[in-house]
Amino acid sequence: MFGNTYFRSYLVFISSRTVKNVLAIQMTTLNAAEYLGIGEIGAIIPSSFADIVILNDFKEFKVSEVIMEGQLLIKNGKFPRGLGPRFKYPDKVYKTINMRKLESPSDLLIRVGVDAGVAEVIAIRVVPGKTVTRRDRVLVKVRNKYLRVTESQDISHVCVIERHHATGGTGRRFVTGLSLRRVQ
Repeated sequence: MFGNTYFRSYLVFISSRTVKNVLAIQMTTLNAAEYLGIGEIGAIIPSSFADIVILNDFKEFKVSEVIMEGQLLIKNGKFPRGLGPRFKYPDKVYKTINMRKLESPSDLLIRVGVDAGVAEVIAIRVVPGKTVTRRDRVLVKVRNKYLRVTESQDISHVCVIERHHATGGTGRRFVTGLSLRRVQ
């Protein structure tokens, strides 16, 4: 049950396509906590709080044990007797991701009408330490008819993919203010 969660699917997706497994885990746990100013969460060090996931298969993220708030929550990939959900979710709950297959990574990029140059675009500006965002204008390069950000810019390309009706709809935008840097 635990191994079929969206989180597992997301980790397998990003690790198989963009980064190594260790970095995928770091990106979705410790890095996120540090960015949000809660660095004492997610690290296994003295005076920190962390739930622990023990994997049988690191490549496929197959879960063996989960320790949460100091208690064994999952053992051998299953909830121990007396723990776990109080009711059984209908099968349809586990089948809510219904995406059209992406043909290529360029499906996630923003195509424009010129081959090369620079374009001014609207971006979402993150306000550090706040849940609000601001509208901003940023300059991005155009290469081969696609908008591209460079590593020297504090701009991230983000996508929201419609996942319920397999329409293929995607929202593609830029976010600035995250201070993200590529990890080598």
